[in-house]
Amino acid sequence: MAKERKFWDEGVETLPLSKLKKLQLERLQEMATRAYEKTPFYRKKFDEAGVKPSDITTLGDIRRLPITEDSDTRGKPISDRLAVPEEDVKVFSSTTGTTTGIPEPLAFNKNDIDLFFDGEARGKWAIGVRPDDVVQIMTR
Repeated sequence: MAKERKFWDEGVETLPLSKLKKLQLERLQEMATRAYEKTPFYRKKFDEAGVKPSDITTLGDIRRLPITEDSDTRGKPISDRLAVPEEDVKVFSSTTGTTTGIPEPLAFNKNDIDLFFDGEARGKWAIGVRPDDVVQIMTR
């Protein structure tokens, strides 16, 4: 039965372009608001860039959001970048530190994990992987 489905999440993957753009804008605005209101680190970045979440009114406004460089976060507390209470973090991980040799901490809550695996499943489904298939995933 699952092998016959064309899409992993047909409702999202077949949205008309106008609805997709509306959804993307809503999520961009939510992300900007959450980052600004919940994280001291990103509030400071937004303020330094002269941007408020309410300034994000089109998808093109993504260009107004401040860029975060490795050096901005290196050695600084991850707690300043968390947009959720620390007790909601389910997985702490770290980068490999390949550029600097210094691993950087990463934190994921349940929603982050669910979104990650949904995206992975959608991508695999799009290239034809189905539940009974065996695949090898190479990462670097």
